[in-house]
Amino acid sequence: MTILYPELLLLIFDNASVQTMTSLSLCSHQIRILVFPLLYRHVVFKNNKELSQFSSRVISEANGENLIDELRVADHVRHLEFGGDSDVCYEEDELELLALALEHIKALRGFTWSTALPEDPTIFSAVQTTCKGIQNISLHLGEDFAGDDDEYMATLFGFKGLERLEISTRWMSVDNEILPSSMVDMIRASPNLRILDLSLDSYGDPHPKWDIDTLFQSIAIAPTTLRLREAADLDLQAFSDSTKPTPFRSFLLSHHDKIVSLALPAPQEDFAHGPPSLNLPPDTLPLLREFEGSIYWCSQLSKLQVASKLESLTLLWEPSVSGDYKRGMLLEALQAFSSLKALNMFDGNIFLSAEELKAIVENAPHLECLTCAIDRDETAGTIGSQLSCLNLRALAANIFRYASTIPGVLSEEFVRTLAKHCPALVTVEDLDQRDYDVEAGLVDLTSANRREQVPGLPDWSQAGFERGTQDLPDDSKVGYTLIADQLASQFGLIANDGQDDTAALQTAINAMAQQTVADGMYRLIQLPAGTINLSYMVYYVDTSHLIIRGAGANPDAGGTKLVFRPDEDTKYDTIVNERVRALSSFLAFSITLTQWDLDNMKYSWDFVDDNGNGVSGQATGGWLWPGRSVFRVGSSEVAFKYTRQHSEAPRNRKELFKGSVNYHWRSDEHKTKGWAVSQDNDKAGVKGTSSVRVRYLVVCLQFQHAEHVNRSFHVLLFHPEALELEMKSSIYWHALHEPFTRG
Repeated sequence: MTILYPELLLLIFDNASVQTMTSLSLCSHQIRILVFPLLYRHVVFKNNKELSQFSSRVISEANGENLIDELRVADHVRHLEFGGDSDVCYEEDELELLALALEHIKALRGFTWSTALPEDPTIFSAVQTTCKGIQNISLHLGEDFAGDDDEYMATLFGFKGLERLEISTRWMSVDNEILPSSMVDMIRASPNLRILDLSLDSYGDPHPKWDIDTLFQSIAIAPTTLRLREAADLDLQAFSDSTKPTPFRSFLLSHHDKIVSLALPAPQEDFAHGPPSLNLPPDTLPLLREFEGSIYWCSQLSKLQVASKLESLTLLWEPSVSGDYKRGMLLEALQAFSSLKALNMFDGNIFLSAEELKAIVENAPHLECLTCAIDRDETAGTIGSQLSCLNLRALAANIFRYASTIPGVLSEEFVRTLAKHCPALVTVEDLDQRDYDVEAGLVDLTSANRREQVPGLPDWSQAGFERGTQDLPDDSKVGYTLIADQLASQFGLIANDGQDDTAALQTAINAMAQQTVADGMYRLIQLPAGTINLSYMVYYVDTSHLIIRGAGANPDAGGTKLVFRPDEDTKYDTIVNERVRALSSFLAFSITLTQWDLDNMKYSWDFVDDNGNGVSGQATGGWLWPGRSVFRVGSSEVAFKYTRQHSEAPRNRKELFKGSVNYHWRSDEHKTKGWAVSQDNDKAGVKGTSSVRVRYLVVCLQFQHAEHVNRSFHVLLFHPEALELEMKSSIYWHALHEPFTRG
């Protein structure tokens, strides 16, 4: 099933989770082909079993075995991640099997290692010799890494020509303030390094530090992203001396105009006794947009011209500094960062009051993401009312203080207050209840990975046109065509005449049911080029095996454009606005839910029929489920029992008596039960069975990227390069529960 251009679909899928893409792949053949490269571009091995399955699959596919749609995993893998969020020790046999599989992964560009190192470093040498295109390396080394085995270190850090290098260690041996020579050699062997991220914790008593000046005295790089943290030592007094520039100061001033993202370590001493100024030129770091550092560094950065352009700021913890001096310096520095979109203060060890929060958000009107620690003495109502920010979309804080008695659920008071003052807020996260989840990139799309169908639930594993295995029907499958000239001459549907074309199109659809076509063939309505105006819902399923096709996707170049301006009888006249009530600690919500009020969309009757019997009742909006739309896939027939009710109902209630809900299932006394019932049976379905007898209907609507008005669009088939659909006026979008306005 094709819904949008493949390029647009890929943009959508690129932001989808692995689980979502996997589900879609199992439902549609065409989508599986589209998302396959995305599913396997980043593969995560969280245990030996996943590593073995991946390696075996790559090798078997290389031998032409077990292929799915002729797609090979190895062709699409760009990054391998070892460990994920798990602490796994990989077995040597599994790593040897992976080394064989690497011969077929020619497009590998990077890998991440975040678990225990193997005893034998052969896997790292295999990557270096087999995968020549490696550009990105991330090494997160734990307590087992001592850094004192020269041969092992030479292999582990033997990569060359990198563009991105990230190394973090929990414990590492540092002698004489010098990093391991093999690590420095790898940096030196990558002159085009654009991202360097070093977070190297070390052990010893006293706690040893690696010297930044010593590192930059021996390397020559010009990165756009530079992050130096954890056990890094920088002599601020020496750095501030502009007459005798240190190696790091010389580097920074030589390449400052290329740096976009920068992270620097906290001072080792109380910055109250440090240099009041680092004597940096005001135009230093003109392109800087992201910064991570201590309050001292933020204070120094606020003196530069770039401060007003900074978009993201993260504070690092300073254990040696506390008190009002630090707080005052921070709040003063934040006044210079007026363009901030993201602010993370949680690790700054500062608990903010409501007044301080207010000052921060007022100074940064563009703030979208805020992470902070809130003073425990503040109340939920006070925090929420002071946190008034029109653009704030995400808040992360230590908010368990305001949680309800149900674990993981924010208090209603806190959420309501936030919603009132932050209209763009989408997510709220409780930092005291964080739960990280690393998704596995190794996904089995074969039928073996499908569980047995759950009794009572539908099986969507073969959803899509012709069970998801074929494209939409082309002209070779068309048995009868109603051309644009016939639409004009026979039905009065004329493009660009400014007239309402709804009745003409509906009449044409109904007339197509009379055109006989051979089995497996389709009827085609070819819409004219230009603009076609619609004002109310078009019923579609009364005619089977039907395609409606536009003249093209661009109305300015001979294409078709449908403009939907709903008339007063099509707009929902019963609307309910509801405030958000209970939300979880990991939530997404709109402040006001505007939705169609099904219960109050009523029509009642009370009359005496031809036999003198009293007839009364009431129809509600639920009879119209799932709602109104431009096109409705459903019958327009009216059950015999409701003929009078339908004829007497006002126009904006007649639809309650049409279609599947009432006609297919209606049991009329002494009547054939339903429009779609096989004439060999007297009922479409009976209680206690799982079978429903209906006529075989195939409906195909072919157009470009229509934005559907509600869920009654969800079974239509779409085709690129067909037509454009434009919505006018205000339609209430039942699927999203919010006003839907286009044009």
